[in-house]
Amino acid sequence: DRDGIVNIWAMKPDGSGIRRLTDLDTSSALSGIATNSNGETMVQFSAYLEGDAHRSPRPYEVSIRGGEPRRLHDAFGSRGIRSPDGQKAAFERGNVRPHRRHYRGSDRRDVWIHDQSLDTFRKASAWEGNDMAPRWAGNEAVLYLSDRRNDTHNIHRTSLANDTTEALTDFEEIDIASFDATPDGRRMVLHRWDTLYGLDLNDAD
Repeated sequence: DRDGIVNIWAMKPDGSGIRRLTDLDTSSALSGIATNSNGETMVQFSAYLEGDAHRSPRPYEVSIRGGEPRRLHDAFGSRGIRSPDGQKAAFERGNVRPHRRHYRGSDRRDVWIHDQSLDTFRKASAWEGNDMAPRWAGNEAVLYLSDRRNDTHNIHRTSLANDTTEALTDFEEIDIASFDATPDGRRMVLHRWDTLYGLDLNDAD
């Protein structure tokens, strides 16, 4: 927010080469980075750019080279991220505060999948509580935080091929605040309270 508005910036790993990717007059929230179906590196973010009557952000993306943002798809939502092959996008809908673990109302957070080639949408799971913060595990599975286990936000993985869901972590009481994963979903880093953890699904131990 160096100019008073949260825009999207990029820099090299050593902190040099800082450059601005967006020039928006409303704040944005970074979601992730992935390639589109044409192989171009795109940065995904959510924002209120269009003055919609419905008070929810939309997911957008902009080229890593900068330029005009464009919708990731036409639905409302946030935290949009493309699959590794660029053909699908996972995103989050709902605005209830995440710490309301027993909330089962219409504003709960759900993870949705958009198939670009078919222009169709589907929910990642039928859980009536909160699912949020999606990441991809290859092109046919999605990772996300869910409060369905232990009344605590743990990482879950849903296969889009057979609609099965499994828990990958089993914390109690203190939520996982955030996480990220490699594109194949085999390695993750997660933040819980004051600790960063690494999770390697290739390691049987």
